Amino acid sequence: VPPTAVPPTAVPPTAVPVPPIVGKNWLLLTYNNGQQALVSPIAGTQITALFGSDGKVTGTDSCNNYNAPYTVNGSNLQVGAPVLTGMACPDDVMTQAQNYLAALQLSYRYEVAGNELTIFNSTNVKLLQYVAQ
Repeated sequence: VPPTAVPPTAVPPTAVPVPPIVGKNWLLLTYNNGQQALVSPIAGTQITALFGSDGKVTGTDSCNNYNAPYTVNGSNLQVGAPVLTGMACPDDVMTQAQNYLAALQLSYRYEVAGNELTIFNSTNVKLLQYVAQ
């Protein structure tokens, strides 16, 4: 009896793990104001970040909507320059938005613990702290 040909087995593609920051709507709790202080957003304002699986982070900086490219490699995170809508806001809100986006672009490393996301710069200074909504 001739041997039966065995069809080659398909090897399933290796699943790339989705970083834990992707797909959650993150609400900012505190941000680094550029003067080595972590401060809460101005009462009545919201700052958000949604890291999409498409390599874009989108959200509101409390004044304008933004989107920016980002890359994740392990626990490293880099965020590129954002594109903004052109709303005018009170000076204090504009300053807050500028400080937030500046901190976001300094992203170097992130940690997720439970429903909180913390982002650090390259010298391990805490830049941003969010909670998942």
